[in-house]
Amino acid sequence: MLKFWICLAIGLLCILVWLGNRTEAAATAKWPSVPGVITEMKITESRSSDGSTTKTAVVKYAYSVDGKSYQGDRVKVELMTSPSVAEGYPKGKPVTVFYNPEKAEESVLEQGGAGSWLTGLVGVGCLLYAGYALVERRKRKTGLTPVVA
Repeated sequence: MLKFWICLAIGLLCILVWLGNRTEAAATAKWPSVPGVITEMKITESRSSDGSTTKTAVVKYAYSVDGKSYQGDRVKVELMTSPSVAEGYPKGKPVTVFYNPEKAEESVLEQGGAGSWLTGLVGVGCLLYAGYALVERRKRKTGLTPVVA
């Protein structure tokens, strides 16, 4: 039963995060814009013990709203920026920054998006596994076994 509760909790949390990101991503379409500049673009590569490599990207930019300076690091409303997307934002490049008019420190370089699809996928997978674990537990508890043709 512990598997059920853990998977249910993780699944619901992931779905809620994904829905929140989708909502924020949709809201960015209405955010105002200001000019900005890329202050850092870094792609790092790390090797795991099995020899596979993983690339991660960081994009940072500066912008001002009403005379106050801000730093941003989100290209889209997602957990991470892919290296291929980051390559389009070299250091020194002028950019358009879209910022939340209610919280100017929240910003993105690209409007819209669907949030992190991976978070939603993990959430759905966890919920499906929780359902499977619950059905299996009930089968064991009631002594029902599947009929094989």
